[in-house]
Order: sequence, then structure tokens, then C-alpha cells
Amino acid sequence: MTVSEENLPPSPRQGKKRRLSKELPIAETTGEAIVEEDVYESIPVVSGVEWTQEQLQGLKARILPRLTGREPPEKLLALEEAEHRVYAFLENAVQTGEGGSALILGPSGSGKSMLTERALGRLKESQTPSSYLVVRLSGLAQPTDRSALVELARQVAPHLPQDSSMNPSQGFRSFADALAHLLHLLGSGSAQTTTPLLIILDHFDLFASRPRQTLLYGLLDAAVSGQTPVIVLGLTGRVDAVDMMEKRVKSRFSHRVIRLTRVPRFDDFYQVARDVLQPPEDLLGLLSPAHLEAFTQATEQLLTDPEVEAEIRRIFDLAKDPLRLNRVLIEPVIGLTPTSPYLLPQAVVQAAIRQTLTGLEDIPSQANSLLELCLIIAAKRFLEREEETFTFEQLYDEYLTFATTGGVKVWRKPVALKGFERLLASEMFLVSGGRGSSMSGLKGFWKVRISLDAQGISHLVDRFPRCPAPVKSWGQKWVQ
Repeated sequence: MTVSEENLPPSPRQGKKRRLSKELPIAETTGEAIVEEDVYESIPVVSGVEWTQEQLQGLKARILPRLTGREPPEKLLALEEAEHRVYAFLENAVQTGEGGSALILGPSGSGKSMLTERALGRLKESQTPSSYLVVRLSGLAQPTDRSALVELARQVAPHLPQDSSMNPSQGFRSFADALAHLLHLLGSGSAQTTTPLLIILDHFDLFASRPRQTLLYGLLDAAVSGQTPVIVLGLTGRVDAVDMMEKRVKSRFSHRVIRLTRVPRFDDFYQVARDVLQPPEDLLGLLSPAHLEAFTQATEQLLTDPEVEAEIRRIFDLAKDPLRLNRVLIEPVIGLTPTSPYLLPQAVVQAAIRQTLTGLEDIPSQANSLLELCLIIAAKRFLEREEETFTFEQLYDEYLTFATTGGVKVWRKPVALKGFERLLASEMFLVSGGRGSSMSGLKGFWKVRISLDAQGISHLVDRFPRCPAPVKSWGQKWVQ
């Protein structure tokens, strides 16, 4: 059964309904967005296709995990080759019992975690789950090597021999001894008798920024020693993650780097929304073919709506990050009801606008001078080029290039460095990796990141009092 046109929301080209304006007015007194009333009425129940609460709950239970990232999508756009390389690396390590290491490098939203989970899912299908062990560590969740070792011991404890004991805090002269003892307990070192250990290190750069890098050295040394089959797979967004390793650590790294980029084409980015909202076929036990066809056609009409397409285009131009798009879709999916079982264009547009406005009016004017504002705008140029970290020297070069051609005052570097220090003190700029090795050396070469996104910086430029026209134009201009 197909969905007739009268059972779906009218096309905006028909002009039968008042549409939500993309530019919402802002109340002068409260600064809150004035959101119009619902534009469309609820979609009438399709003749012969009535939805129950149980059916919608089952549909949401399959779509929401995709949107939140808990479940990898069925298709990977522009990442098939990278997925094959990661899977082949893990499969070979499990089958041969040989250790190794690799690094997946890409900006936020490029699919590092999704790619890893997809490869592990394929490995689970092709190999016996008991033939290997997966351990997940994070540089954010485990801020010290000691806490990471405790978490490693906790995850492998159920697989240790019953008569063995592992207490990282007692009975060992050093951290290295505790790690070596833990790896020794996993087996005798033979590929036939030892379970391969796959260690996933999320935020790999945070492990590399710690003093002495003891955990990294121990794991990578075990990966090349051959005594215990250890496979280390790191995930990071920092392009200098390999250079952050100490010489002794770097010598044990395989230098196998898999580089990812964000979705390069808008058509591929648009396909992400289509795939993530596609109801899986294994719901046929709960939903009839008519339900699946009706929801698919309603979703297709949603994605052809001009304003929805404009919002997806805006997200693509802003960050090329599918996670941002997924966050916009979460609220409309949660709001599905038996009386309104299909996604409405205005629900998606309103969700996008609410997320855009959230917090922007509360951004403090942390640029106390025009010089500081110029440094913040210079940081925006790096964000638009998908470079999340930068140094003062890079910011000053970016500012100098603009100032010499834009006809604005050029501050000398020592004066600009004082402004940079004030932005550090106000936490507009944050030292990347925390207070570790990244803070050694001259302050002008510290790796820092900015606490706002590109859109927040543009909003800050708009609110800056008496901002010169060239600077304002520079702050609102997007890198092509």
C-alpha cells in the first residue's frame, strides 16, 4: 500500500500552509527566540495503516541508537576503504596471533569511532567471540596511566586464570612491572594458547601527552615483543599525535596511520540523513510492509522539503559533521506519536533553530579589546579549515595577513601576546591536552584550542561594540 498525497504534509511549493521562517525574531527584552506555532497539523492516519504506541516505540528503539551513535549505521559513505583496512588489520592479528599497532586519525565527526565499531562488528561475525578480547580505554575517562591500568585490569579480570590475582596498587615495584604481570597472566605467549588482546585507545593524544608515557610504552612494547599478542588501535584527532610520542615509544609504534576526512560532498552528507532514518527490514515482525513503505515515503518527502534541505546544507557548510545532523533529528524522532507518526518538516526546522540559538545569547563578551577579537577571529579560520588546535604564532600570522591587507591597525607581536595571555586566563583559549608536555617551551608555541565553535564566534563578532567594518566582515566571512 502506498501513501497518498492527501495523507502526507503538503509540499511547500503548493503554498497551502504558512511555513516557518528560518530567521526567527528575537525578543529585545529577553533575548529569547519567538517560535511560531505549529505550521502543519498532524498527519492524518493513513487509510489502512494505523500506528500503535508499541509499533512506534519499536521503530524509535532502532532509529535512536543510530542517531546517538550507540549503533553503527548499516552503510559507511566514503569510508569503505578505511573500514576494510581496519578490519583486515584486526582480522590478521586475531588469526595469526601477532601483535601490532595502528592509528586512526581524523577530525571530530569524521567517523573514527563508528569505523572502529563497524570493524569490530564484522570481526565478531567472522571470528569466534571467545578467540579474542576487546578492551576499551579513553584518555578522557582515564586521566592518568594508573587509572587506565586499573580499568584494563577490570576488563580482563573475568578472563584471567581463577588462581591469579591482579592488584595494580600493591606488590609491584613499578608501573611497568604491574603492566607486564597483567599481560603475562593472559597467557603463555603462544599464539595457540593465548587470547589476542585488542586494546582500543580513544583520545590517543591524551595518553601521548602524559609524562614518561609509561602506559603507551608498555602496550606498544608488548605489541612488538611477541610474548603476548597485543593489538593497539589508537583514535585521535590531532595530526601531530605521532610526533608527541617519545623516541623510545615511537620506535615501538608501527607507524601504520589510517587518515580520515569529514564527508567531502553534500550529496554524501545528505545521504547520511536518508540512511539513518531508514527503518530496518528486521522490523517486519512488528511492522507490516505497509507501515515500512508509508514511513519511508514520508521520510523521502521530508528530505525533499526546501527548508529541511536548507538546514542540512547549513550544517554541512558549518562543520561537515554528521553528528550535528543526527542531534537535530533526535528530537523530532522522539516526538513521534500514533496521531502524528511521520516526521514533519517544521519539526526538523524548529529543532535545528533551537539548537542553533541555545546558549548563543549567553555567550559573554570575552573579547575585551579589538586585538583580542582579531585573535578570536583568526582562530575561527582554523576551525573552518578543520584544524582544531593552533599556536599563538599561527594566530598572529593569520591576523597579520588580514591586517596588512584590510587597512586596520597592526599590533606588534609582544602586544598581541599579552592579548593571547588574557584570552588564556579567561579560558576562551584552552591548552590542548591539559597541563602536560604541551605547556613546555615558549608560550607562543603552546598548542591551544578555542572554547567556541565557528558560529559562536560569528555571534560574538556581531555583539562586539563599535566593531570596525573590515573586522566585522572578516569575522563573518567563511573560508571557501
